[in-house]
Amino acid sequence: MAFLITFFALNFVVFFHELGHFLAAKRAGIGVTEFSLGMGPLLGSFSHNDTQFSFRLFPLGGFVKLAGLDDANCPDEKNYFKKTISQRAFTLAAGSIMNVLLGFLILFSLAFLLGIPSIKPEINKVVPNSPAATAGIMNGDIVTHIDGNIIKNMKSDFIQYIGTHSNINVSITLKRNGETLTLSVLPKESEGRGLIGIELDYLRKKYNPFLSAKEAAKTSLMYASLVFTSIDMLVSGKVNITEMSGPVGIVQVASNQLEQGLIQFLSIIAMISISLGVINLFPFPILDGGHLLFLAIEKIRKKPINKTVENWINNAGIALLALLTITILLNDIKQWSPRTKMLDTLNSQIEQ
Repeated sequence: MAFLITFFALNFVVFFHELGHFLAAKRAGIGVTEFSLGMGPLLGSFSHNDTQFSFRLFPLGGFVKLAGLDDANCPDEKNYFKKTISQRAFTLAAGSIMNVLLGFLILFSLAFLLGIPSIKPEINKVVPNSPAATAGIMNGDIVTHIDGNIIKNMKSDFIQYIGTHSNINVSITLKRNGETLTLSVLPKESEGRGLIGIELDYLRKKYNPFLSAKEAAKTSLMYASLVFTSIDMLVSGKVNITEMSGPVGIVQVASNQLEQGLIQFLSIIAMISISLGVINLFPFPILDGGHLLFLAIEKIRKKPINKTVENWINNAGIALLALLTITILLNDIKQWSPRTKMLDTLNSQIEQ
């Protein structure tokens, strides 16, 4: 059931993307010949206001067909190519805009209605014979500083910090019964990250509408920046292409989060939606960003790029994207069992 719900949630993210193109095209007066849910053979359809709304066999995303792209004989007033560059650019960008908006709305709703979970700085449990136990950390201790730096966010300032300091002594400042203590702990390495052997817990905080919008905007920017961070790590060689996850890995992680709770699940769906919006604006052939780049060149040259050249570039992009997709798919299949084990370990306890 978790996989099924996740599958439809991800398709809704893609549907929202295509809805953005559809609404922008209608606003610009561009004809939309088809709005399809799913890909592959046609299962059924109905028409409304000159648009065919279709349902196709494979529920993997969808697409919007704009008048003029495939039917050169369509009326000029509805032809995509007869519209201004700004109208075409907005139509292309609207899908990504809708994805970012969807992610923001999900995060806003979480902050306002359910509350944002954060990790409590209080030690819930110390694992026996662990580095934390050896250093003298006790249940109920409240962590305040690490290596002299104040901890504002337990995940980024504490857990991730320890995770990158395997076999390196770190100084942890904590409060115990009103007293301040500073202890030296040596994180041990486990599966490539540092651990000290403690269990933490969550707390949930709700916000008023203004602060909810602020938190949602901040988290949306963070999710967007993660896309560029991932690309930078890939280009710099810090991570290998075989470590990337595709649709299979995304469904696996998202469905796992659904089993942990609605908030975790919706948070990752928001991240996926925002990431999809950002990635689609990359100036890569066949992506919306690639088409926007062609429009920018047309604006500078005062005339469109030669169709033959544009088709050649798009075909090359399709080939590269297909190769990347196959590589990621094979990696997802290979990493299924190790990823399942990792997720089960992480979900059994918030441990550091």
